[in-house]
Amino acid sequence: MNPGRPSSLIRGSIQVEILLLLALLPAAGFLFVASERKRRRALRLMGGKRGEAQGLTAERRAEFFRVAAAAAFLILALARPTWRDVWVETAGDGRDVVFLLDVSRSMLSTDAVPSRLESAKTAIRDCVHELKGDRVALVAFSGSASILCPLTSDLAFFHDKLDEAHPDFIPAGEVRVGGTRIGDAIRKTTEKLFSMERAGYQDLILMTDGEDQQSAPEETVDRLGNLGVYLIAIGFGDSARGSRIPAPSGSDSAFVRYEGKDVWTRLQSQGLETLAKACRQGVYLEAGTRVLPLGQVYPPLVKHLGRGDPDKGQRFRRGQETFPLFLAMALLLLAAPWRLASRLAKPVPAALLLAVAGALLAGESKAADQPTRIFQSGLTQLKAKNHATAAGTFMDAAALFQNDQCRAIAVYNAGLSCFLQAASDEDLDPQSAREYFGQAADCFRACLSIKPDFADAAYNLELALAREARMEAQIAEKDQPPTDKDQDKKDTSKDKKKPSDDGDPSDADADKEGKDQGEPADGNPQPSSQSDGQNAIDLESQDLPPQ
Repeated sequence: MNPGRPSSLIRGSIQVEILLLLALLPAAGFLFVASERKRRRALRLMGGKRGEAQGLTAERRAEFFRVAAAAAFLILALARPTWRDVWVETAGDGRDVVFLLDVSRSMLSTDAVPSRLESAKTAIRDCVHELKGDRVALVAFSGSASILCPLTSDLAFFHDKLDEAHPDFIPAGEVRVGGTRIGDAIRKTTEKLFSMERAGYQDLILMTDGEDQQSAPEETVDRLGNLGVYLIAIGFGDSARGSRIPAPSGSDSAFVRYEGKDVWTRLQSQGLETLAKACRQGVYLEAGTRVLPLGQVYPPLVKHLGRGDPDKGQRFRRGQETFPLFLAMALLLLAAPWRLASRLAKPVPAALLLAVAGALLAGESKAADQPTRIFQSGLTQLKAKNHATAAGTFMDAAALFQNDQCRAIAVYNAGLSCFLQAASDEDLDPQSAREYFGQAADCFRACLSIKPDFADAAYNLELALAREARMEAQIAEKDQPPTDKDQDKKDTSKDKKKPSDDGDPSDADADKEGKDQGEPADGNPQPSSQSDGQNAIDLESQDLPPQ
């Protein structure tokens, strides 16, 4: 799960349209009252007050309410309600499937109906629908690549991110670069989502029209081979005639133009085929202008590759079905004759209720242990310096905690994990560092919304925002070409060995000013008040309080 935008910590679902059947119960009650009045009048005419008294009106009302309650429980059971998510352990026989989706503007061409991009999305949905126990991830790329969804079993989150993938969609804290650079996208995906521990059980499905701005994708296949990644390259578009590229909204023309002429784009199938052949394990599929039934094509392609280590299970979140409880209540009401039940001793139904309550409490106790185990798993991942994975694990634990203090600590730890990931990416990948600093700030902000007096979260929120702004300034400065004025200023600065006498601050003063603004000299988050003076980077110091 991506911790970038903390989702709601309360989950549940129900089929609302089925609940509309509950509206029939008041109508049935109205008919019952009307029929009872008519029946009482008939009894009064035939036997007077004595005949009306023998109508057993009270028992008939109880009988009606018993049947109506059973009908209500049946309707609730049909609605398939889930009131919380539970973790399910599966056998470790799944694969990691990463979809690398081209979202450059050429993918909006309509030679494939309705467009190349929508055809690719349809193929992805068809493939994900057929996966059993596999983890999926989504990376969107054009001139730059963005990890919209890390490896996860949360298919609902994956589909939400897939719907967002579009050339005009820019994730928060990111600058989308034009063009298409397949090689850079493969390199980033390899570094961030694939690992040697899962070698042989990882698949990269590249979905593009094949256009590339000299990013040398063939040079990346050696790394894929070393990690045991199976590459499936899929080409979309017409390779013969091609199609024009729709222009962005607000443009003067309907299509992208260059030097007064419409720009046409074709499927570059030869380049994709060469890329697949260069990979140790690779295959090229040409979807062309059709919708590829990837759900039927993918399983046979990877059938011979294995399904992972059976001893290493995967965890995924699934809504806990509660319809058996409602169904049992309905059957209990329908099976027990009301008159017979009313004559039984009261301890019998009381014992039955106590037994049901005990079973429910046992189930709640078992479920309460799950977020703690997930939290401890996050601590283990952090010790192994798997910061990005730890952040998602802590957010998963926070989604299941019922205690506000435990939930706040889990979200806080997720923010620290994002901060550490950003710090490790700061020199090598400034763009990724800025994204993770922003995610850390979001987590600290969510922590404060749960527990406003969490002093460390407030301090680290300011620190994360400052580091994010600094990275943003560095990226913007790097993207801007140097001007003559900047060059003159740079040359002048070389001659300055000491601060001038006209009031310019010295380096020491600048450092002091930076400290006064709230950022520590070492750039690390503030020591936590709950960690006995240890630095808050040591995540194990932020453990759960005694239960």
